[in-house]
Amino acid sequence: MANELLNLIQAFSASIKCINLGIAAIMPNGKDGWVNLVSSIFLNSNIQNEMEKEQRLSEPKLKLRLSSSTQGSSFAIFLWSYPPRYLKDLLKQFENGKIQHIPLEKGVVFESELPVKIAPFSLSDLNVKQRPDFIRKSDEWKWLEAIRQNLTPDRSDLWTIADKYNGWAKTKGFQDVYAMIREKLDLKTWGKSNVDDVILGIQIPARIIDHQLNGPLLKISIKAICNIKDLYINYYHKRANPQGYLEALPSISPESVKFVSKEDGFFYETSSKSFTDLRPHDYIEVELIHEKAPIQSIDTLTIKIPIENPAEPFAKALDSFCSFKDLKSMLLNPKDLERKKFGKPEDAFETAVAWLLTLVGYNTIHLGEKHEKLSSNAKVEIGSADIIAYDENIGLLFVDASLTAPDENKIQALVRIKQHFGFLSDESQISIAPVIFSSADQAEISGSRDVRIIWRDRIESILEEAMKGNLEKARSMILW
Repeated sequence: MANELLNLIQAFSASIKCINLGIAAIMPNGKDGWVNLVSSIFLNSNIQNEMEKEQRLSEPKLKLRLSSSTQGSSFAIFLWSYPPRYLKDLLKQFENGKIQHIPLEKGVVFESELPVKIAPFSLSDLNVKQRPDFIRKSDEWKWLEAIRQNLTPDRSDLWTIADKYNGWAKTKGFQDVYAMIREKLDLKTWGKSNVDDVILGIQIPARIIDHQLNGPLLKISIKAICNIKDLYINYYHKRANPQGYLEALPSISPESVKFVSKEDGFFYETSSKSFTDLRPHDYIEVELIHEKAPIQSIDTLTIKIPIENPAEPFAKALDSFCSFKDLKSMLLNPKDLERKKFGKPEDAFETAVAWLLTLVGYNTIHLGEKHEKLSSNAKVEIGSADIIAYDENIGLLFVDASLTAPDENKIQALVRIKQHFGFLSDESQISIAPVIFSSADQAEISGSRDVRIIWRDRIESILEEAMKGNLEKARSMILW
């Protein structure tokens, strides 16, 4: 593990712009010096506006000292910024168990603040995690986290002392001293009795930002903070076996990443790979790695190969029960249907509209005659709808299916339905749209601005697009 961490630091060393060190420490009896409670060391690669001045520092800088004393003990939080050249020295001091007198500005040493004692450890004690538990960073660049767990029994005394500063932390606007530590050291989950006392964060200076799959050709777009060398892309092609487990197909040679363009201070590259024998429901896993630390993924992407026509399996299954010809007649000419085979025209049309909405990708509930009316608690009818349809990216549709041009009463019944369910829009931030499907030819309807009306010709176009697999276009024709 030591080699893994050192290799990661070496791999990304050229991209490190600034080292942010935060220490929460306790002086138990006011004279034996500071003892580490928790420390965070963040190796920052990205240039953020508020950090630009710090990142141009030629010497370390003390950014914050927040401290208090009570009952013979002291508590403090120290925040420093260091130029990258101090990294090796800082890590060595942590390993040796003492943060020594480091010049905080040229020629100046704060003798009273340092050293801070810390339980000695080797870098091999740090467990590297690709999904950080503690680091609270929210920008677009991912982080690797390495943590050291301190299991020495004498740390229990430190929690007792730290608890004495909960009241002082409240006077500073924090719930307790641990909330203060989390915010100042930029940690998200650390708290009382936590055994993790050293948290090292490494910002990953490259990431996958986009991909395009056009037939057998896959294009991967990569963005980097600097012109980082020795990056490679691995591609893994996988297919489910008869038991449903993914199996790897023959390996594919890695692609070297060479950045050729620079925009807005960042570097960009697009890598292309052509695949043979891609089948629907295959998976392509893309992994960005660094040659000096290949064990850790810099970024990953999983792509599922879609079927050419997403509606085709559904449509074929439906066709076995109800032919496409019959479905089309149910949608476009319901009044001409044979009653013995299809039942009442209005029921056949409602069913066909529900099927159509399902084919284009909506989750659909056909309410039916017994459940189509909505009433208040006082048994007063609010409105009615034949179908409820839902898409997580679009929202809720309340649908009425009509054989004729809708009148004002039908339109207002749907408008009241939308108003009644306004609380869903407020709670879940989803849109709610009343829609009427009519098998009639288009006509001018007063009050129709409040409700979307899908006339016969558009119903036919939506069905055609669904059968072609253009589901997004078909859905858009319902709302726009």
